[in-house]
Amino acid sequence: MEISNKELGIYLRTIRESLGYSIYDVNKLCEISPSYMSLMENGKRRPSPIILKKLSTLYFIDCNDLYEKAGYNELIEHNIDKNIQSLNKKTEASAVVLVYGTIPAGVPMECIEDIIDTEEIPADMLKGGKQYFGLKVKGNSMNPEYLDGDTLILLKQDDCESGDDCIVMVNGDERNI
Repeated sequence: MEISNKELGIYLRTIRESLGYSIYDVNKLCEISPSYMSLMENGKRRPSPIILKKLSTLYFIDCNDLYEKAGYNELIEHNIDKNIQSLNKKTEASAVVLVYGTIPAGVPMECIEDIIDTEEIPADMLKGGKQYFGLKVKGNSMNPEYLDGDTLILLKQDDCESGDDCIVMVNGDERNI
């Protein structure tokens, strides 16, 4: 349901503050000017779809929900499963993996699923019922192995071996280990 610019601004400010970010932190992390943030959070400017996409990733919230609140209904992704099936039919040699937001490199964060992209993988990787998902790296503390903006394709499994690079959920929270 579309809400007013003022209501959207209050909503976004509440989320930002609950995560402990200042307007200047948001500027550093996703290059949104402090003046734009102030105008938006005070309901004096309607955020663009690009800004909403950046904020949804940073705030770990559903981008489609923000698009709906801002009145960008034409941008809401419908029928994701149908789109994936369509992509999978394009080539028998590949399959599509959903990319569920970002993984902070070195900083523990709350885990929130928000499909932000898809990536193709070889179809034979899915043999034996294996499941994969993707996450985008945000930050530079894992250089040179994982760079800011890299997409990691991860095997979903219940355990990992000592010495392996893993992303684990502890009591529902995503952590780098």
